[in-house]
Amino acid sequence: MSKDTKHPSDSIDTSPVDDFPERNTTLGDLEHMLRDQQYFSQSYGRPGIKSFVKSPVVVLCSWAAAVCGFLYGYDQGLINVTLIIDDFLNSFPEVNPEQSPRAAFYKGLVAAIFELGAVVGALQSAIFCDRISRRYTIIVAVFWYLVGSALQAGAVNYTMLVFGRLIGGVGVGRASMIAPLYISEIAPPHIRGALYTLQQWMLILGIVSAYYTTYGARHISGHWSWRTAFVAQMLPGTVLLGIVLVLPFSPRWLGIKGRDQECLETLSKLRCLPESDARIQAEWINIRCDILLQQRLNGRWREHSTGGSSFWQQCKVEGRKWGNCVSSRYIKRIYIGIVLNAFQQWVGVNGFTYYSTTLFAQLGYDYEQRLTLSGLLSIVQLIGSTVPVFIIDRIGRRPLLLFGTFMLMSCHIINSVIVGISYTDWPGHQASAKAGTAFMFLFMFFFETSWGPIAWGLPSEILPSIVRAEGMALSTASNWLSNFVVGLIVPSLVAAAPYGSFALFSCTSLCALIWVFFFVPETKGTSLEGLSLLFKDNVYEEEAAQRNELISELIRTHAPLGQSEK
Repeated sequence: MSKDTKHPSDSIDTSPVDDFPERNTTLGDLEHMLRDQQYFSQSYGRPGIKSFVKSPVVVLCSWAAAVCGFLYGYDQGLINVTLIIDDFLNSFPEVNPEQSPRAAFYKGLVAAIFELGAVVGALQSAIFCDRISRRYTIIVAVFWYLVGSALQAGAVNYTMLVFGRLIGGVGVGRASMIAPLYISEIAPPHIRGALYTLQQWMLILGIVSAYYTTYGARHISGHWSWRTAFVAQMLPGTVLLGIVLVLPFSPRWLGIKGRDQECLETLSKLRCLPESDARIQAEWINIRCDILLQQRLNGRWREHSTGGSSFWQQCKVEGRKWGNCVSSRYIKRIYIGIVLNAFQQWVGVNGFTYYSTTLFAQLGYDYEQRLTLSGLLSIVQLIGSTVPVFIIDRIGRRPLLLFGTFMLMSCHIINSVIVGISYTDWPGHQASAKAGTAFMFLFMFFFETSWGPIAWGLPSEILPSIVRAEGMALSTASNWLSNFVVGLIVPSLVAAAPYGSFALFSCTSLCALIWVFFFVPETKGTSLEGLSLLFKDNVYEEEAAQRNELISELIRTHAPLGQSEK
């Protein structure tokens, strides 16, 4: 391996570049940054609140895109309480245990069909987000979400309710795939982790909002005791629709489309720096270099940069892009994204989120106590999801996942023992019930500091531009498919064996801990283009050599822009 192709994990100076001077670019600046990805990534400064203040535009855009998470969270919080409201049970006897012997299955289907729709939505989004942009894909997602919300609010029978949830799931699946991708593509490397955790924070805010909306509305007489919350979920969708219209296009998407000057202008606006700044120029060239590199390695794939392609040609291009996902060049990265998102569900979070009131019943609490504790649980989630905003870019993704998974496994093991010993006589085991509740709260806190935000965002970091949309679609679909299975089996599992869900998820958490240790890389503080070099696979040397050739080529062609060596 040549001197210029050293791996970024080799020994280099990793101290951030504080107070990098804002000046016109010299060719020396560019070459230093482009040859040393770590130096370039750190040239924007240190992670932390100070960097948020210095990057107001990208922070606001990330907050806006993170509203997609609110849509998903609202549905989670809504269905949790709705499934136990008396008038809802009377309106849909299929989910009423007093009227249907298969109520547990139908109850699970109401929650889980939403995830099945999300699988479809996530997979479809890959085509849309490359073709019409990340921004416009969010608009399409919101349309599906609003139609689904209207059908659920007006449901007159079980079939209509399930169909509405399926349509709404398609919309949320699209949104959950595109939001972390968009945020990662607009974020500077030193605060990228903090910015994509905003989606999870908004997701939990959606859970809290929906929970207390539903909790308050249940006192309304008649059907509006449950319809109110379904109508209210249309409000955040409408707000998001208005916000998206003012968001900038992703600079990486503009680069894919060959709109290089717009890419430069967008980077300048997002970073609040002039176009001539060394960091803006280096990031711009990095994006162009990555796209050109993928074109050389995989054939031209900038399929929409001209408007003359036929339908069948477009289909062939899409087929080739999906085929790249299983090529030796990218399969490891695709695999990490898919398994990471599957484990996010199999560590047991949505078994708690959807059915916390049912699980609290297994710990011996009465109806009102269960509702109060479920609300407090969502607040603990909100607190937990705030923590990684401040530490993820300092500590890193991998340490948070390892420690968090160990804590989740410990909570599951302890609760399976507590419930197994005490469930036949909760009045005589009040101390055990309180201890079990405490460990459920601890579980939610540590999940939100680790798996909650990282599983959504990390795949968008490690995937190169040529398969980023398809890889994110597969990763997100894996999350929702696992969510669907978990949502379907948990009610039956709880009904059959009160301690069964805790025992199952303690085993899956152990598997997740081992897998993270061996497979998940650290991505903090490196540009998206630099992260491609993390994977020293059988094509690493070829890719690194061609990248250096392209960098030299782009640096030479940089002179006509008015820059010169000083």
